[in-house]
Amino acid sequence: MSEAQAVSRKPPVLVEAFIERALRAHPIWLREARQSARLQRTPWVLFALTLVVTLGLSAFGAVAVGDHVSPSTIGSMVFQAFFSIAYIVVVLAGSAIAANAIAVEREGRTFEALQLTGLTPARIARQKFASSYTQLVQYILALAPVGAMAFVFGGVTTTEVVLAYGLLFVIGALSVGFGLALSSLMPNMRAALLSTVAVSVIAGPALWAFFGFAGSSAAHHLWRDVPEAHPIWMPLAYSRAPFGARYVVLLLAAPAVLFGVPGWLTYEVTVANLAADADDRSTGYKRWFLVSTVACAALVLAVASLGDTGRNRVEIGLGGIGFLSLLFAFGAFLLAGDPLNPSRKVLQTWAEAGASRVARALGPGVTSGAVLITVWGLGVSLVTTVGLVALGAATEVRGNLERPVEQLFTFVAYTSAFFTFLVGFVAALRARGLRPLVTRAVTGAALLLVGTVPWVVAAIAAVAGGSKHEAVALAAPSPFYAVVMMSEIHSYSYSGSAGTIVGTGVVAILGWAILGLSLLAYATAKRRAS
Repeated sequence: MSEAQAVSRKPPVLVEAFIERALRAHPIWLREARQSARLQRTPWVLFALTLVVTLGLSAFGAVAVGDHVSPSTIGSMVFQAFFSIAYIVVVLAGSAIAANAIAVEREGRTFEALQLTGLTPARIARQKFASSYTQLVQYILALAPVGAMAFVFGGVTTTEVVLAYGLLFVIGALSVGFGLALSSLMPNMRAALLSTVAVSVIAGPALWAFFGFAGSSAAHHLWRDVPEAHPIWMPLAYSRAPFGARYVVLLLAAPAVLFGVPGWLTYEVTVANLAADADDRSTGYKRWFLVSTVACAALVLAVASLGDTGRNRVEIGLGGIGFLSLLFAFGAFLLAGDPLNPSRKVLQTWAEAGASRVARALGPGVTSGAVLITVWGLGVSLVTTVGLVALGAATEVRGNLERPVEQLFTFVAYTSAFFTFLVGFVAALRARGLRPLVTRAVTGAALLLVGTVPWVVAAIAAVAGGSKHEAVALAAPSPFYAVVMMSEIHSYSYSGSAGTIVGTGVVAILGWAILGLSLLAYATAKRRAS
């Protein structure tokens, strides 16, 4: 063999070695990819799916042609119909494929053997995601030629079709992550498949209808070139909306947060469920909460900055603060999964690694986690509120902002106090030894009672002949009472009815804050005594 021939053979050898090392680094993905390739039904499933969608769209186009609809309109209708069908297929298929990924290991009693290989739960979760997502990509690619039918009629551009396919890949990643999270919770394949498909069948079309039609209406209001009542509106907005601040915030930053936050959460849920009871199953959750709240608060400020006037910015910020409050409440429910104290294994790992105070605060521990979540949540709320006030004051006369700012601070004060109570309540229940599932159930029942019973009492008092405003004031313990307080602040005097309603609301705020801090102190004392 000549020297030139030897040199020419080196690059393929290097490439093959690189591919071999890459495949060895992903053993679970490689194993399941080979298993999927051996299934004889996979090509037939893809063929049947493509054939059904193609025939359906062809029939739809033929009917439209018979009604003498313009070609561009037919192309736009085919585009909407195809990607709506593709969205439903991706949501259902992605979650169903991933539903069996982990449950099949547990039912086949191979999960313990998988753990003995030395793979960490995070690595197992990533490779299970990669294998399930690879199978889903086959479905998306099989449908790709069908999407080109819109080009036959016109009405959409190549860029819009490519962007729509890109969104399908993103939605597919979310559906696979959701299926893995549920699969990691279930003990067998049947339970995982039934629960995942049941949720996907209900949530998938509901989200498509809400974000599709409501989102297209909002997009049409902002950018007239985006058609209204078109559920697949986001690819059109990327292509047709003028580039500017609104484009960056609403079409780049907002989707990144709205897709990234739940996607990251499903990953952390999967990793935590794959870990052993003695492992650190809390750091991922808490890291997700800290980063997600900051990202969502930054998004609220960015969206509010798009307001035309200072008053409008503060009003938009009020809606954003409401969204943040729901995220904070969800963080309290996540706290219920924390153990009372770190396990010996976690303590030994911290000692060997020389873990810092921040790492220990992020680790297992109900009381440390409760303090961390409370302080962080209150801090994010305060910074967001100050930022909204600064945005409003930058473009508005101070006198026009007094009432909106007072409403904002009232809402933030009530939600912050109730959030403190909620975290303290969860910590106290866990400190008493209740299991995470029982704690979440009791907390949910308590929220339902606190949110509804005060209004029932107020309605009974009003029917009994009492003063209307005094009857409404009886509902002050309900967290929804903050909305009533904001409506009363529209009045320019806090005397009379407005003074009664606002005054009882202030008492409720103080009561929830004191009760929450007392419960946190009780949980801390209980932990130290254990």
